[in-house]
Amino acid sequence: MHTHLHTQITVTYAYEQTITYVCTCTHRCVRLSHDGQHILSCGADAKVILWEWRDHKPLRIYSGHFISVSCCDMALHGTRIVSGDNHGMMWWV
Repeated sequence: MHTHLHTQITVTYAYEQTITYVCTCTHRCVRLSHDGQHILSCGADAKVILWEWRDHKPLRIYSGHFISVSCCDMALHGTRIVSGDNHGMMWWV
């Protein structure tokens, strides 16, 4: 039996509203884009997810990792995404 834990992510952007996301995975890393429009998350489900900040919806789900993803980040203009696990790193353009 596989049990999902609910994780709540609360992001407050300067001079903006506070938005709370409820997900069914264990997050290891969450990054806010430099322009404040997107959130990048990764975790125990071996996925990297790019979220639309205002709509609370995933824009893109990056797959390729086979184990828990421990870190993720995006380039200044959001044109590149990099993530890493215990076996190495991956990047997307």
